[in-house]
Amino acid sequence: MERTVVMIDGNYLRIEARKHHLEYFDHSKFASDLISKLNEETNKTYKLVRVYYYDAPPLLDEEKLDEREIDFAKKRQGFLDKLDQLPYFEVKLGRIQYKGRVKTGD
Repeated sequence: MERTVVMIDGNYLRIEARKHHLEYFDHSKFASDLISKLNEETNKTYKLVRVYYYDAPPLLDEEKLDEREIDFAKKRQGFLDKLDQLPYFEVKLGRIQYKGRVKTGD
């Protein structure tokens, strides 16, 4: 039996989920299905031992964000907290730095 770790880039997964209009994504099922598929494709037995979810906590500086951004940041922080409580999951957080707003062409 092969002990297996799954590493997820949280930002990339979020972008892909949005592209495919996924409102809900079951992270536990995704990791479990991935191991099942690996077992089928290779005719070996893989056992999930850990899922590392890499992301950065949302910026929560109320002086620099508008109300909508603050609400989104709080929801995302709640999501990361819940994800960290799932079996096998460990959330690894980087850091976001505020460097001003980027103006888009209007």
